[in-house]
Amino acid sequence: MYTSKELAPGVFELSDGLHSSFYLVLGETGALLVDTGMAEEPLQPYLRTLTDLPVTVMVTHGHCDHVRHAAEFGKVYLSPEDLPLLPAHFARFGDVSAPAPEHFLPLTDGQTVEAGGLRVRCIALPGHSLGSMAFYESSRHLLFTGDALGSGMGVWMQLVGCAPLSRYREKLLRFSAFFESLPADTAVLTGHSEQRYMHPSGDNPVCPELVRDMADLCEDILTGHARPQEAPPMMQREYRPVWIASRGRASMVYSEQVIG
Repeated sequence: MYTSKELAPGVFELSDGLHSSFYLVLGETGALLVDTGMAEEPLQPYLRTLTDLPVTVMVTHGHCDHVRHAAEFGKVYLSPEDLPLLPAHFARFGDVSAPAPEHFLPLTDGQTVEAGGLRVRCIALPGHSLGSMAFYESSRHLLFTGDALGSGMGVWMQLVGCAPLSRYREKLLRFSAFFESLPADTAVLTGHSEQRYMHPSGDNPVCPELVRDMADLCEDILTGHARPQEAPPMMQREYRPVWIASRGRASMVYSEQVIG
């Protein structure tokens, strides 16, 4: 099922055929893999068609479509705040168990990870999950955001393990300043890249304006000024009822669990 597209020399966007986007970046002496997809087939054999370099794996958050193949690699970086999510998410597969907690190396806000000559800065963005992280690779000007900001079609905040909107908003305001300081040619690489073009506008990239709008949307919801609509049944997961609200470029699916 795996396919890949070379976005720039040594920078590959991978797809698992199940609408997940994950990324391989080649450094001088090693490679960086951001997330692992969730296809049934092992990932390592496909990666070896792209590089023979040793691979450092960093996972943006602990949901099944981003971490399924973690056990194929040595130690994998993941925020400890998302470790409690793993058993339930891996149970959805039925054919593979969650790796033990000691399989994962912790990620903390502001940490820098070295990966084969690449330097990756970690920025905590708790919201979609308590342990959601963005990663910035400075030499290639690459910003990996996973699902922390959505991928153009809004962020899901109606799941078990989401952060309160008040905490999400606080981190968004801080992240907005960091985002705006990045070079103009920074490429933003999201967890589901095709969703950028599924927005009613036809193209809604993750950008500083979207981050500002998301922070303002959090405020609208918290103060009762949003105009939500009930979400479709497929978005009604662990909690009910679930609503959708939007502001500018930003939209959000949420339940009352993140408001209190």
